[in-house]
Amino acid sequence: MESAFFAASTKGDFPIVSTKGIRNVRDVRMPDPAFAGFIKNVPMLSDETTTDARVAISNLQTRGLLKDITFEDVLEELRSRPLSQEEFVACLNWWIGVFRGNQERLLPVRRELIDALVLVLDDTAPGSQKLIPLNTIKFFLNPKTSQGVIPLDGPLPPYLLPVAVSKSLKPDALLSCFPWPEFTVMNWILYITDLQAGSFEAQWDITMSPIWADRVLGVLARAWPSLGAASKDRVCKLLVDKTCIPTSCGMKLPPQAYFPNVNMFQDLPIVTLPSSAPVKGPLEKVLQDLGVRKHVELQIVFSRSVVGSFSYLSIVSLMHLLE
Repeated sequence: MESAFFAASTKGDFPIVSTKGIRNVRDVRMPDPAFAGFIKNVPMLSDETTTDARVAISNLQTRGLLKDITFEDVLEELRSRPLSQEEFVACLNWWIGVFRGNQERLLPVRRELIDALVLVLDDTAPGSQKLIPLNTIKFFLNPKTSQGVIPLDGPLPPYLLPVAVSKSLKPDALLSCFPWPEFTVMNWILYITDLQAGSFEAQWDITMSPIWADRVLGVLARAWPSLGAASKDRVCKLLVDKTCIPTSCGMKLPPQAYFPNVNMFQDLPIVTLPSSAPVKGPLEKVLQDLGVRKHVELQIVFSRSVVGSFSYLSIVSLMHLLE
């Protein structure tokens, strides 16, 4: 009787109640808690059906008519709509869980998942949303190594995994399951100094905003001891031709600015930080490496001596300079 029952349909159709209405059993999937956070459109059996009709469900599975959710089902769902932040995190967590135990088998299809997955976030403008395709992401921020160093309220590149997402995931899992390296201070400096590509507002322009330039110098001071020689040299080359040093005479190039202890002339552009942070320790080292001057050049001293007289402090400073 059972065989006759299932053979009654010459087309192989078997209608069944699903979460999306009456569907052919071949289009319906068994429910799986692993997908509950982000699979919404795939027809599945309801919990009541799986509980109340266990024998029938078992027969359908044995005959290959009722299947579990497949990777193709996941791709179809992801290609059909963008995911909210909660759904997006749930999807990444699912992938991390399956990828870690099957890297060799799943590595060839990882690109398909990345190309299909899109995040939708509420934009800063009321009522607007921002779409972020996962295939545009190049880095992620590790909160354990970057939080408190890289300012999260300042400009961050569009190719960085949103911090709201990365803080919900373990950094080692992101490193091992996705093709993204950590976002470093060096990456950040490269981005915020690329003024042409960034098109930053004045408050985030390192050449225009003393407050922002002060914060950037503070980040560099905290990171400087751990940066390698090549990275330090690259930072210096990036900043040497930018008016990124707040001084008593406005924003200046590093070689145009002087340390606070240089008091030979009153009109010199002396480093003056809006935060009033003392210029010592790592910050002093950063400024020195950038080319901020600790002494007045003799040519300036001699040229000014022709048109004006020296104060007592200027004479003392000159004596120290000539020693």
